[in-house]
Amino acid sequence: MQTQTSKLKSQVVSFRIDKEEQDALNNISSFYGVKPTLFAKQLMIDRLEEIEDIIIAERVRKSDEKRYSFEEVAEEFGIEL
Repeated sequence: MQTQTSKLKSQVVSFRIDKEEQDALNNISSFYGVKPTLFAKQLMIDRLEEIEDIIIAERVRKSDEKRYSFEEVAEEFGIEL
């Protein structure tokens, strides 16, 4: 069983970027008023979420399960469009 403490442990991810990439990261993170490491972390998290969404959408697209349009769902729940 995981304890609350073990759930909060972070892992270190390390990668190399060239000077041009570092300058861009510094400039953009400075524009938003955040540290470059926080900005890079959020970019990575956002991209991972996008990829996960793409994977889920592809699985749904390939499945044989019935799909419903937005209009069908709205009608089922009595929502006027």
